Amino acid sequence: MSRSSKDGNWLDRGDPPDPALVRVLAFYLGLDPATVGATLDEHATAIYGMVIADANELQVVSYLKRVEAASPLPPPERGRRAAAVSLWHIAKAASLRDELHQLKARWRAEHPGPTEPLSDWLAERILNAPGGGRDADIRDPSV
Repeated sequence: MSRSSKDGNWLDRGDPPDPALVRVLAFYLGLDPATVGATLDEHATAIYGMVIADANELQVVSYLKRVEAASPLPPPERGRRAAAVSLWHIAKAASLRDELHQLKARWRAEHPGPTEPLSDWLAERILNAPGGGRDADIRDPSV
């Protein structure tokens, strides 16, 4: 996407979901995302791939259990389900955004030509309608 980096959030700007996924993983695991970025990047990529492949949040919970088991830190006492739901929603929002952009691009390729704004289309039809225009009484159904 060609928006300014100041427009909206990462999703609106078209940024990849990985940094957001890494932040949630780091928060959940009690780690600093700046110091463990490479390790968490791999997990973020795996979670994104799982969601694209139609994994649900319970499957992400199972994945988080494996991540915790591989971590040298003690596992968090609670919040695994909430973290999994957050991770799933981040990944799903990004995948749906990307799919929508692909569908829009395909539709535009199949339906070339200028698309006029709805306001222009409506104005033209109202002004050129039989008996229409600025002087027509729109309350009179006989016109």
